[in-house]
Amino acid sequence: MRKKWSAEEITYLREHYPHRSSVDIAAELDRQVNSVYKQAYELGLRKTHEYRVKASERLNCPQGKRHQFQPGLVPWNKGKSHKAGGRSAETRFKPGNKPQTWQPIGHERLNDGYLQRKMTDTGESRRDYVPVHRLVWEEHNGPIPDGFIVIFKDNDKTNIVIDNLEVIDRQELMQRNSVHRYPPEMVAAIQQVNGLRRRIKHIEKKRGKAA
Repeated sequence: MRKKWSAEEITYLREHYPHRSSVDIAAELDRQVNSVYKQAYELGLRKTHEYRVKASERLNCPQGKRHQFQPGLVPWNKGKSHKAGGRSAETRFKPGNKPQTWQPIGHERLNDGYLQRKMTDTGESRRDYVPVHRLVWEEHNGPIPDGFIVIFKDNDKTNIVIDNLEVIDRQELMQRNSVHRYPPEMVAAIQQVNGLRRRIKHIEKKRGKAA
């Protein structure tokens, strides 16, 4: 699972990324270099001009140039194909073989706290695994409309029963995530208004089908 960045790590990255090697920072934080690059990009961090100049100087110094490809240089393995020796052929994947991490359709797993079930076997986990609470909702109510999501009324991701599920649009979800700063009575009023809006949309949709 993806290792979440702590506030201390982010503070450290903000302070050191602009003028230090990403490789060194990754080693100090016990992370992959790609993880450092990605987090820096999300935070909008960039290397300073001075650091980029120094990096360019190191690359173009006499010692660095000795390790660069020179114009006209022909690689030693040009035109040659690699053939692995030994018992490598015995350990290669054969057509139809499955990796050790493969799981059959119906397998369930936890991902970010959500229970997911494998519904297809395309080899792409993001497509094969579907949140179980979505399956429960669709079993009782049919397909989920575009732009809507299924949420837990009590915010407990493990309480996967139909009475604890509801469908709302993403705009309402954003409102719910931001209303917690209001007094309880105002939060209740906003939720009632949103519920009324859902009922109106549902009635209008039924009238449209009838027409």
